[in-house]
Amino acid sequence: MAFATVGQTTVKRIKSLHKSKKRQRERLYFIEGYRLVAEALVSDVRVKELICTEDMLDAEVVERASSKRVPVRVCSVEQFQEMSDTVSPQGILGVVHMPEINEEAITSNVLVLDGTSDPGNAGTMVRTAEWFGFTTVLFTTDAIDMNNPKFLRSTMGSCFRMDIRMVEREDIPSLLPNHTLIATALDGENVSMVESDKKLALIIGSEAHGVSLGLLDQAHVRATIPGAETTESLNAAVAAGICMYALTIGKGLL
Repeated sequence: MAFATVGQTTVKRIKSLHKSKKRQRERLYFIEGYRLVAEALVSDVRVKELICTEDMLDAEVVERASSKRVPVRVCSVEQFQEMSDTVSPQGILGVVHMPEINEEAITSNVLVLDGTSDPGNAGTMVRTAEWFGFTTVLFTTDAIDMNNPKFLRSTMGSCFRMDIRMVEREDIPSLLPNHTLIATALDGENVSMVESDKKLALIIGSEAHGVSLGLLDQAHVRATIPGAETTESLNAAVAAGICMYALTIGKGLL
């Protein structure tokens, strides 16, 4: 099968998607790496095109893209390195349409990322949330861009299966009227002791500032993770995983 080749115009277009403002303007983002592209192609997201180096043309994911009528274009290694966001690129990327804004009522357990600024941490938390059945994730508007390439890679494909939304911080309580809002805080009760007969909304703050005062004040419960206290705090992704475990599997709810 013959594939179209990539020109410099396409290289510049992909490079422009490294910038958040351009992604929002075009309503497009790019994903990079074999696994993430493969996950996208078996999900409900709309993949606009696939770009790869010649040595990747025999990969199963390219065949899958072609079978779904996703245009595939081939580029040189040098061109790919110019488009890539990684230090050691795998030679395959996809351009994806942003989904329509979801305004349906939220009925699942929720992870709220309040001001999270580290894309790697955020991606790990989304991946962990899927594992523990927290299938909706809300980002506050001052958190990372949900289409940040590093964030997307860190989710390992969970981003395509989850309901992920960016919302105003002050709107969170009204979006979750039937949830128990649980804010992580050093002065909270042991997270293992938290009880609720409602769906859960676990709020994780940024490592620098913690949960914002507005959400702390509106939370139904403040929860903490007991420890030896020989260090100041836990990594946010580690803390989120422990809390989600304690609130679900720890109570026999999964």
